[in-house]
Amino acid sequence: MDNRAKQKEVINNKAMPFLQMENIGNYIKACNDLGVPSEYNFMTVDLYEGKNINQVVLNVINLKRHVGHGFEKAGSGAPLPKLVSIKGDDQTVSSVGSPPIHSEKPTPVGGPSKFGVAYKPGISPPTPGVDCVACNKTITAAILNACDKTYHAKCFTCKKCGVALQMSKYYEDAKKPYCEKCIYQLKSGPAPVVGKTKDMGFKFGGK
Repeated sequence: MDNRAKQKEVINNKAMPFLQMENIGNYIKACNDLGVPSEYNFMTVDLYEGKNINQVVLNVINLKRHVGHGFEKAGSGAPLPKLVSIKGDDQTVSSVGSPPIHSEKPTPVGGPSKFGVAYKPGISPPTPGVDCVACNKTITAAILNACDKTYHAKCFTCKKCGVALQMSKYYEDAKKPYCEKCIYQLKSGPAPVVGKTKDMGFKFGGK
């Protein structure tokens, strides 16, 4: 692919759902930047959840034509290729070999403890007009759902210490997320002050 396709976004190699959807979102953005017509692009769920693989294949074919690799480059007035349906009118794709669909709602991790229930955040595909409660900016990649709020993955951090929580469990208190260490401190209260005594050599009782 030519130099126009070199993007500044870092490709995430980890298997976390929101990182995979973020990669797909960055790819779709790159196609738009390269000038691929919008009717030949696809939505994140078309690839991630296998909703419309035909459209994904059509996008790849037109991207290769557009940048002049693998197919004759489309010039002005040149007809773009039509994709013949590989499964008739039914574009349903078998779940075999597809990535697992992550729950869009927070799910409990283990049983309840004296500090509450631990959760892992829910992940949902990008939806236009959804803002991150932490930074107040629009979410253009995967949406992280937790504490009845929506976050960018990078913005989902412990309310007290700021440690990233998108890849770990979290605890909720007053609709705010906390890591395990901070929820322990929050629920246990301040640690008792323990002082050391020093023998100053005084004697009492005349002995």
